[in-house]
Amino acid sequence: MEFLNRLFGNKNKSEENLQMILKEISNLSRPQDIPRKIMKLQQALSLVPRQFDPELWAILHAELGYILLNNLQGNRSNDIEQSIWHYKNALEVRTRRDFPEVWAYIQCILGSAYNSRIIGNKADNIEQAIECFYNALEIYTREGFPENWAWNQNNLAFAYLNRILGDKASNLEKAIDHYNQALEIYTLRDFPELWALNQFTLASAYRDRILGDKADNIEQAIIMYNKALEVRKREDFPEDWAITMNTLAITYRERIKGDRAENLEKAIQYCNQALYVRTRKDFPEDWAYTQNTLANIYFERIKGNRYENLKKSIGYYNKALEIYSQNEFPYEWAMNQHNLEIALGAYQENREY
Repeated sequence: MEFLNRLFGNKNKSEENLQMILKEISNLSRPQDIPRKIMKLQQALSLVPRQFDPELWAILHAELGYILLNNLQGNRSNDIEQSIWHYKNALEVRTRRDFPEVWAYIQCILGSAYNSRIIGNKADNIEQAIECFYNALEIYTREGFPENWAWNQNNLAFAYLNRILGDKASNLEKAIDHYNQALEIYTLRDFPELWALNQFTLASAYRDRILGDKADNIEQAIIMYNKALEVRKREDFPEDWAITMNTLAITYRERIKGDRAENLEKAIQYCNQALYVRTRKDFPEDWAYTQNTLANIYFERIKGNRYENLKKSIGYYNKALEIYSQNEFPYEWAMNQHNLEIALGAYQENREY
């Protein structure tokens, strides 16, 4: 809120009560302060007609847009809708001509809001996000704003990775291209965490890639996941480390090259490592996801006794269902129930022999 602090000394900017509200807003910085901060921003905005102070009016709209977009305490769907509305209002004053850098920044955030949007058609929301990100690149060039340019390349990559319209293969190629462009700036030396994140997401794009040789794409993904682990160490980033280990497990299950039996053994090892962090107590949803991954792997396992592998598979499906209830996770519940029935049938057949 530094941009508000500079307004405090000018009595012509607002009445005394507005000044008090703005000062209070500047002191509300803790996560638990967010509901009050939203209320105070709305109060301040009600005291600042656009014609009275268009700059402050736009600042308040932009700040409300940002707070609502990142608010985890309210109604997520409504907050995103309000965030979009506030950012659009801010853009009426923060135009490309008069405030090019601020305009570009708002385009980036607005694109992120559309990417996260719950209401409306998902495909259309992603298209709107892509448009916003390309708008920002009119200002955020690689030469003039390298970090912002890379940030936007990353945003575009994520949008194309999830794009519904257009050719799937082409969308994935665009995602890969944008991730690679972001990595021109996000180097291991200068931006290690962002470099690792991009290695991880780029690996996921290669896993899904349609063009090129499928086996080679999976090998490329494995290389990139392991690169991410150069930064995502368990002691420094336990949650990121765990998701990378779990994703490596899934990738080894899908692997085409190498010995199939050995690939599945590696997948089991990666899952078991992920569970050092993904405990039922601390991360119940992630724990259930890894239990489900183990269930799938043991169902396909080649080494060991088939009967015992199926028994373990059933046990892991049942563990996942401790979290994946029909009410809270209907899709995951249905998939696990379906796979569990198949495993039980196979188990019964093997038991008879």
